[in-house]
Amino acid sequence: MDVSAARTHRSECSILLIDHSIATRAPLGELLRTHGYRVFEAANADEAIDLLNSRLEIEVLVTDARVPGSMGGIALAEWVRKTRPRMGVLVVADPDLILQSIDEGVACFTRPLPANDLLAVLPPPKANSP
Repeated sequence: MDVSAARTHRSECSILLIDHSIATRAPLGELLRTHGYRVFEAANADEAIDLLNSRLEIEVLVTDARVPGSMGGIALAEWVRKTRPRMGVLVVADPDLILQSIDEGVACFTRPLPANDLLAVLPPPKANSP
């Protein structure tokens, strides 16, 4: 799936990055920020849902498949596809995790996720003006 479908006419692309490990989340968030993205971070599904409900400008969800909270990353991705169908969704999982049951329209990557692979599928950080 090409998550660039989530692109809108804003000056920045906003991404919600979810991973329970700050050691994983913080460097990835910083990398995205240095490439011009606006990044919101959450450590679990409940924080992510709160952000999604309060920050309507979020255009792309990048989540670990196994996040703690009221639902895992795959269930969260499926919930987002149902509630915000125009949002780009990307799930990162360990190679041994089978993602066959995940909704169509969700991009799946195995860990470790090379930064260049992630950047290649994200919409550009700066959208063209209408």
